Amino acid sequence: MPITTGVQYPVPVTATADLVGQTANVASTALFTARSAGIYKIGALEVLTTPGTTSSVLPAVSITYTDADTNVVKTVTVADTTTNALGDTIHNFGEYNVANNTVVSFSTASYASVGATPMAYALHIRCQYLDPSYGIGANPE
Repeated sequence: MPITTGVQYPVPVTATADLVGQTANVASTALFTARSAGIYKIGALEVLTTPGTTSSVLPAVSITYTDADTNVVKTVTVADTTTNALGDTIHNFGEYNVANNTVVSFSTASYASVGATPMAYALHIRCQYLDPSYGIGANPE
């Protein structure tokens, strides 16, 4: 099989979530149900949009999925290491081997804000299915 370089494949988005103005933790929320087992690239971006009056800490972001090789439910979490400043961000990007007909979900934990004005944040999540039959980017949905 020849190797082709420089070819750009479109990478369709399988699922998205855009939550703005959050002032508390986000409970576990289903992002999508995998219609095909395989590798999914999932990225979460959280940004502080309103600092707390005295102090605040962005909540940790978690992605939960069932591993296709082990059938074990896994949770990947990224916690905040930033200060109480407008525009602070945390990122959670990875590739996960998701089992067929299982739910991939997201949540946040450890929201903290002190002062009259509560911290607000936005959470943006994107998921792409990396389909080997099309090189990259086929959408199984």
